[in-house]
Amino acid sequence: MFADDPAPQADVEAAPAPGEAVYAIRLADVPRELVARPEIAVASLEETVGQGVRVIRPDPDRPPMLVYGRYADPLSARARADAQRIRDLVVDGKRPFAGAVLVRESDPTPTTGRLARYDLRNAKKLFGADAVYTLQIGVYAREDDRRPTREDLASFRSSAEQAVEDLRRAGDQAFFYHGPNGSMVTVGVFSEDDIDLTVVPEIESPRLREVRARHPHNLLNGLGVRETRRGSDEETLQASRLVLIPD
Repeated sequence: MFADDPAPQADVEAAPAPGEAVYAIRLADVPRELVARPEIAVASLEETVGQGVRVIRPDPDRPPMLVYGRYADPLSARARADAQRIRDLVVDGKRPFAGAVLVRESDPTPTTGRLARYDLRNAKKLFGADAVYTLQIGVYAREDDRRPTREDLASFRSSAEQAVEDLRRAGDQAFFYHGPNGSMVTVGVFSEDDIDLTVVPEIESPRLREVRARHPHNLLNGLGVRETRRGSDEETLQASRLVLIPD
């Protein structure tokens, strides 16, 4: 198919910079009989899809995947065009990649290796299974509904990491979490024993209350967020909130 046309190339213009999240177009799982020799599956798909097919295994409990391309922004024009081209491919009267979707291959990483210990994704490794909750006290993100640019995300990551370093110097157990639309700052590591969710209002442990007293608000780009609670006309600043620590 398309024998007279040069094989398309995987996107290079949208290649992620170091530290950015990486996305790819998922084509299929590596066939079980080829797990030991995935290069055969890669070569076969490249004849149809084009150069740039790779094998990744983001989840060790699931089969390795065959993917195409590397993208920093899954909604970029190039990523969407590549995905649509692949979905539309017809082989033997069928569209074998009609369900192709962009998947996240890797998460953003800290700007420097020395900050990795403050990455919230490492908290469970450091503190064990009792590390269930942390207190979100800040978010760095756009204040409108527009999707952040790569420059925005880099700025958010840098700001969150700087905030965590400042909090650490002040004696707080602070962490950052880099997400697809912004970065979060949290303090503390709490277990299920630190809050009783079976009653209303919830009962918090003295340790959690003490941390919340020092950080009562959830800030957006360093500033308080005014909100009106249901049933009241009075504006208050958005409170800090418990969030789950990722596995």
